[in-house]
Amino acid sequence: PNAQQQETQIGFLARHNTGIAGELTPDAFVCGAGWSGAFIKANGQVLPCHRIEKVVGDLRSTPFKDIWNSSPLLAQLRELRRRDLKHCAGCDHARFCTYCFGASLRDTGSLVTPSPKACVQAATWHRLAKKAAQGDKHGDDS
Repeated sequence: PNAQQQETQIGFLARHNTGIAGELTPDAFVCGAGWSGAFIKANGQVLPCHRIEKVVGDLRSTPFKDIWNSSPLLAQLRELRRRDLKHCAGCDHARFCTYCFGASLRDTGSLVTPSPKACVQAATWHRLAKKAAQGDKHGDDS
């Protein structure tokens, strides 16, 4: 999003006292990778998402339904919930975190260890939302 769109989003978050992470219950899904879709490369390789560079099957040799139903990595992703993110437990910025399995895997080598970049981004969104909320309290709509 451009700067104006970000400002609008932050203002919305501040006015509605919400975050961007969705449901934060322990049983909530973290990400749609592996349960709401997959990424298919032009060569037929199937990945859990465009950010998780791990091939789970190949459409040139296996029907998508079989890949979807038999991939160990897709099954693992479907099982992961917020409760499994031990590093994130009690984080003040959780409501503003857009946790990404792909970024975590790329930056830390683990699906359940957060990317330091995601943590910085969540802290920044939280700080900006607080700032916007303080402005709203003083009648400042800018």
